[in-house]
Amino acid sequence: MGEPQIGSLGPTTGEEGFLGIMQIPGKLSDALNSPDDKIKITINSGLSELGQAQLMSHELYGHALLFSRGEPHKHSVVSDESGGFKEGNRALSKQILKSIAETTKNYEQRKK
Repeated sequence: MGEPQIGSLGPTTGEEGFLGIMQIPGKLSDALNSPDDKIKITINSGLSELGQAQLMSHELYGHALLFSRGEPHKHSVVSDESGGFKEGNRALSKQILKSIAETTKNYEQRKK
């Protein structure tokens, strides 16, 4: 598998815009701070059912899982040799791609 490009870690449904966010306890930028000592995940309710499931997987089984393990959990955008951008946090990208694939498989099996 090649290096994930920015955007390839989102829903496979093609939906764009504000998709979702994970807020964590602490004193980071206001957008990332949880209002209490709990992890909060917000998913755009305007997304399709599959898009919502994939974004929940991205946030929960990607960012939140790595955060709870004390591992780097934020996206790290780096430029690539072609002048584009890719995800620099390999552990995060691997975890998100794995979780989205599993979520999609489960979703499709449920729809049969």
